[in-house]
Amino acid sequence: MRDANSTGRAERMSDLHPAEPENATASLSSDGGVSVLTLSGELDLATVADIQRSVDAIAAQAPEHLVIDLTGVTFMDSSGIALLLQIAEPRSRTELRNPTPLIRRVLEMTGLTEILPIVP
Repeated sequence: MRDANSTGRAERMSDLHPAEPENATASLSSDGGVSVLTLSGELDLATVADIQRSVDAIAAQAPEHLVIDLTGVTFMDSSGIALLLQIAEPRSRTELRNPTPLIRRVLEMTGLTEILPIVP
């Protein structure tokens, strides 16, 4: 169905609504003796609550040093930032790895890289 906007240009109603958010996932692995929490998908208000239980269970297994791999994270808002801080808070050392350019920019603009450094 099309509606005419004030400029006379027709738009589809579906263009006005964002697509469904990409589900977020979390998994824990080890890389050279370091625990790596791999997050993927969109970390935002619509997905963080669903992933919170998984992250809590996985993070509880991790030692004081944790690397959070952000390779698969496609979007992050303040809810995602809060999730990263919550994961890092009880640990003596938490580092971030492989953020996409978009996610890196969010991390740098918010000053999060001062607290959670990005490592190669």
